[in-house]
Amino acid sequence: MTQEVPEAVPSTTLYRWQRQAQRVLDELLAEGEKLGLPPLAWTLAENGALVGEAAQDDHDERREAVRRWAAHVGAVVDNYHAGNGYEELHVDCEIVAKGAVGPVPSGFRAVIPPTRTERA
Repeated sequence: MTQEVPEAVPSTTLYRWQRQAQRVLDELLAEGEKLGLPPLAWTLAENGALVGEAAQDDHDERREAVRRWAAHVGAVVDNYHAGNGYEELHVDCEIVAKGAVGPVPSGFRAVIPPTRTERA
């Protein structure tokens, strides 16, 4: 039995998805500035997925940044605690740009390392 290899997504489709995500990011940046939301580090993936990462020095500020952005888009924050003392906040959502046909897979995240006392 031969296993079928899925067809690659055409470059034109990937670029279309990325441009759609770029429009969403443009809107999020404008809204974030207007509403005083904390700035995030943004990543735009090959498949058009958009992720904002909170990287503030203060751990509580990282948590708050993810919570505020999640509230802004009406999404839920999932909080995970790894066995090594790390905490990770994740938000998975889909955002539609104004005038766009479909949603952009999006998310927000923060990784909180253990404090020195937690590592000891």
